[in-house]
Amino acid sequence: MSAREPSVSPYALSKHRSEEAVRNASEGAPWLALRLPAIYGPGDMVTLDYFKIIRAGWALEPRTDPPARASLLYVDDAAAAILSAAESAAPGHIYEVGDERQDGFAWSEIGAILSQTLNRRGRRVRLPRPLIAAYHGVLRRVERLSGRPPSVRTGQINEFFHPDWVARNNLLSDATSWRPETPLSAGFAKTEDDDLVFHKICSLLDPLNDKGIKLTRETDLIADLEIDSVSVLDIVMDIEDNYDISIPVNTISEIKTIGELVDAIHAIKKEQS
Repeated sequence: MSAREPSVSPYALSKHRSEEAVRNASEGAPWLALRLPAIYGPGDMVTLDYFKIIRAGWALEPRTDPPARASLLYVDDAAAAILSAAESAAPGHIYEVGDERQDGFAWSEIGAILSQTLNRRGRRVRLPRPLIAAYHGVLRRVERLSGRPPSVRTGQINEFFHPDWVARNNLLSDATSWRPETPLSAGFAKTEDDDLVFHKICSLLDPLNDKGIKLTRETDLIADLEIDSVSVLDIVMDIEDNYDISIPVNTISEIKTIGELVDAIHAIKKEQS
């Protein structure tokens, strides 16, 4: 969606230029572009950071006038939109992809829905731009001094405070049969469930993490953690007891990373429910 506003940030400009490059390089061949909104779902670390803030009792949002609004799309719906566009959207156009609401969501609504999903009371706090800018400035200096790569992109504050990231122009839903199927509340619930499973697995792996490495979905159980087959079986049995499922032996042999184990648990829970 940022390509719609190339002046907002270098990131937005790069997206806009990418669209132009595709258009100019097509030379008569069919082409199209999708402007997707903010995408969230299992494993998305940006989303999970916001979950942590809500769990701590704070529903943070940018202080803008009028209140900023945005479209938010669950990852499965985003994938379905891409497939639908490739199969049936007329070429030669740029399509914006929206969510379940024509006018998207205000940050206050996002915070309220997530608070309800997490069974928390998130206190609404509207953050002024100078405060966020000062915090990011200090963060970038600390990261530069410590040799760490910057965690905040140039222009990201502009994106955060932009008042309108709602899909509204040449909508894909008007051009194809695609429609988003996952309401924001359901998408948040799926993301929360995935996060809980991930942290449960990490708690089982922590005693075996002799190297003290940071556990992520990409962590390889054998190559990174050097867990032997007996320990893997012990973990699998703990998981089966905890979630009341049975993990097939052939599935166990195919699992390499923590993320693959999380995905396998979700798939088996769905099959055996």
